[in-house]
Formats: sequence, structure tokens, C-alpha cells
Amino acid sequence: MVPAGSFTMGSTGFDEGPEHIVTIGRPFAVGRLHVTVDQYAAGSFEANGFGLSDMLGNAWQHTEDCYNESYQGAPADGSPWTEGDCGQRVDRGGSWLVMPLSLRAAKRDHVSTPDDRVFDTGFRVARTLVGP
Repeated sequence: MVPAGSFTMGSTGFDEGPEHIVTIGRPFAVGRLHVTVDQYAAGSFEANGFGLSDMLGNAWQHTEDCYNESYQGAPADGSPWTEGDCGQRVDRGGSWLVMPLSLRAAKRDHVSTPDDRVFDTGFRVARTLVGP
């Protein structure tokens, strides 16, 4: 569960700068278990509450975010970034074709267009959770 609150997103490495503050208004579930490369075997972990498992490493996750060179000016509330180069969309996570070092939710690439159909790219499913 990702709790509501603020955190720093981006990094000074890779293509994720500059660092910026993001605020999440409501908690949401990502997964229950931490998986290392040595432990990973597809389908060997129980699905999350949404019935999803193995969310990284299968396919790049196509997002609604338009591509921007950095996070400068990105929405701070977690909403899609619908400004910038909307002819290219941000793909996240990595697929089975990338090096294990690059398999992480924060990894982004900008090779997709809104109408691309690529064998190693899927999409992210999002759901707003109602608080207790």
C-alpha cells in the first residue's frame, strides 16, 4: 500500500531528473511482496487484491503522460501529465528485453506514440481506492 502523503520523485541519474515533490491524496495498492531478481519466477507469487501479479518485466507499461525532457513542471498530485510532446507517451517499468538493472517502476522511456502497438508494451491499470 502506498500511503497518502508527499515524496520526492525523480533522481539525478538515468533520465529522471530533476527531483521534485509529488503528493498522493489517497492511499493505493501496488503489490504485497518485494521480489529480487534472484527470487523471480513468473506466477510464483500470489496476486494482489486486484488479481494482478508480475507487474514489472513482462511489458513496458504505456501511460497517459506526454513526454517531457525532465520532471520540471510535472503535476504534483499524481495526475497524468497532459502537456509536453503528446506525440510521444511515457512508457514505464521495462520489459523482458531490457537489462535487469532497468526493471523498475520509475524507469521511463519515450518510444511510444498514442497509437503504437508493440509486442513488449502494455498499459497500466489504475483504480481510485475509497478510504476506510
